[in-house]
Amino acid sequence: MRGVWLMVMSLIILAACQSASEAPDPVADETAIRAVLQGLETTWNAGDLDGNAEYVDDDMVSLPPGEPRIRGELANRQVWEETLATTDNEWHPSPEEIWVSGDLAVAWGRSAGFAGPKGGEVTESMGNEVWVFRRGTDGVWRMLLETWADDSTN
Repeated sequence: MRGVWLMVMSLIILAACQSASEAPDPVADETAIRAVLQGLETTWNAGDLDGNAEYVDDDMVSLPPGEPRIRGELANRQVWEETLATTDNEWHPSPEEIWVSGDLAVAWGRSAGFAGPKGGEVTESMGNEVWVFRRGTDGVWRMLLETWADDSTN
């Protein structure tokens, strides 16, 4: 009987430890999401679309203002390649709020952009952005959706 009791207690302790290790850690999640945005900013501004892809979910959806949605990492990459081939383009996101619920997170904030034709005059734009992130089965957060509006359109 004592052996059964020890086995049951061991299973309860093991389950408790497993639940504790899987408990959400909002600070760690927010830090990870900020790191994704930083990684996206760094790779985008360097024109490194291979590096950028590490931070993007395969099901990525972009909702550019006044344009059709772009669905899937490969479709987004094609648009991004065309954009970077024809423009000088920088992006600087500044997340203000991040909400995490399970394996999904929403962040919103401001961004500054600097863009213009290759070798031409670059103009600055400011705007609002919303980003959605999904934690993959590998535990890594990646951007799932983005949408934005320049201040001139607000």
